[in-house]
Amino acid sequence: MARSGGEVVRGGNIAGLRKEIFHQDTTITRWQIELGEADAKLEEWKERVSEAEAAAAEWRRRAEAAEAAAAEWEAMWEEREEDEEEDEEEGEEALGADDGGFQN
Repeated sequence: MARSGGEVVRGGNIAGLRKEIFHQDTTITRWQIELGEADAKLEEWKERVSEAEAAAAEWRRRAEAAEAAAAEWEAMWEEREEDEEEDEEEGEEALGADDGGFQN
């Protein structure tokens, strides 16, 4: 007699037990393989996430640089418009002073 999980097994069932043990070992091996494949996929996805995060950080940096450049251009444009307005006012004042008092 042999023991299996606390049960007494008659000699005729030993071959059946060996077959079941083999089946369980095969199942465990298959699960280990599937787990290894799942781990590999997980690592691949972690790498992809890291790459996506790095790309997102780069795009944020570029967006910030573009916003800063746009603000700089806007400030330069406003300064240019102010300078043009001042030049026009100075030009009008100069014309008024240069007419020698002649008016139409």
